[in-house]
Amino acid sequence: MTYFILLLATVGVINNLLINYMQKRRTIAMYKSVGLSNRQNRKMTLIEGFSCGLIGAVIAIFVSYMEIQTIFLVAAPKISMLPELDLWTFLAAGGLGIFITLLGSVVPFIKSRNMKLIEEIKFE
Repeated sequence: MTYFILLLATVGVINNLLINYMQKRRTIAMYKSVGLSNRQNRKMTLIEGFSCGLIGAVIAIFVSYMEIQTIFLVAAPKISMLPELDLWTFLAAGGLGIFITLLGSVVPFIKSRNMKLIEEIKFE
């Protein structure tokens, strides 16, 4: 079940990045018409993916830590154990989130590499 949730999260990340690409198609076409190379476009896309993944990972680590603390604070009288929270587990999950976002940012780059500039610029 965990791997299925991870797969759905990966599909969701790729979907969000594709929607972002669809909104920026015209802008990317204008950048390419004034000289943006594929290498610069790839770098720009990867930086955007990394920054989104980093922000999402930091927020997710903070929220999940606070949720675990809250659950054990509320359920402490009924549960006789305390959570053993390992920092490396949270960091590994955050790193995996950043990696998935970077992996998902490859798809918009591939789609923008084959775009037809004139059609994208004049399409409204």
